[in-house]
Amino acid sequence: MEATFASAILVSALAGLAQAVVWAVHASAGARASTGAALLAAAKMEQLRSLSYNVDASGARETDTSANTAVDPPKPDGGTGLEPSPADALVLNRSGYSDFLDGRGEWVASAEDAAARAAYVRRWRVTPVPDDPDGSLVLEVVVSSMWGRLEYSRLASVLTRRAR
Repeated sequence: MEATFASAILVSALAGLAQAVVWAVHASAGARASTGAALLAAAKMEQLRSLSYNVDASGARETDTSANTAVDPPKPDGGTGLEPSPADALVLNRSGYSDFLDGRGEWVASAEDAAARAAYVRRWRVTPVPDDPDGSLVLEVVVSSMWGRLEYSRLASVLTRRAR
C-alpha cells in the first residue's frame, strides 16, 4: 500500500515536471524569436537611417529616394529609398517597403511569391512629420511571423536633415 502511494506521488511529481519543461521550451523559443526579430528590425532601421537625408553647403536638400533597401545587399538604385510609403505599409506587403527572412534572419526575397521559405516578414514605413514635412521623417519597422502574423518587434525613429 505504501509503495503504491509513493509511486502515485512520484508519477504526479514527474508529470508536473514534464509540464514545466514543455512550458520552458516554449518560452525559450518565443524569447529567441523575439530577440532575433528585434535584431532584424534594428538592422533595417540602421539601413534606413544611413540613407542620404541632408542639406548641402548651398542649402539644397538631398534625399535618397532611389536606394533599393528591399534586397540584400541593398542596391543604390531601383528602389524607394526614403520616399514616403503607403499608409498601410506596416500591415500589407508593399513593393519597396517589405522583405522576407528565413528562421536564421537571412534575406530570402522581397516578393510575396518567394516567401514560401520565409519565417519572418519585415515591413517599414517612411512618413514625413506633418508639422515639418521637408525637415523630418518618421521611420517605423515591424517584424512579424509568417505563420499567424504574430508581431515580434516594432521600432520607430525620427530622422532629421543634417548639414553636410
